[in-house]
Amino acid sequence: MTTKLVEIDDTKLHVLEGNKGDAPWYSQRKAFEERYSLLYPLLRRAGVRTFLDVGANYGFISLLARKFLPDANIISIQADPRLAPLIKQNFEFNGLNQPELLNLVAGADDTDDSFFL
Repeated sequence: MTTKLVEIDDTKLHVLEGNKGDAPWYSQRKAFEERYSLLYPLLRRAGVRTFLDVGANYGFISLLARKFLPDANIISIQADPRLAPLIKQNFEFNGLNQPELLNLVAGADDTDDSFFL
């Protein structure tokens, strides 16, 4: 699994590189609206203590939530087992406290593992 480092303002994000990776998509974007969303300052002013990021991908939204809500319980849910370690890596790389990371998928069957095509 090869990754590429993408810088989004003051946030660094490791993303998958290659044909099925997201590096080209993240690299081509010139603006990241999420970074300037009014949501995070509003959540901070409201005193939000828990932030849930469903489908956390590489953890970008979770990272932003941690920056604005440093003492909140950040819960990142990511089904793809390739991306869960990258979420941890991205938090470490940005010097932020880790979120609670749930690497799981909901489905019709109760199995111990699943895979993505």
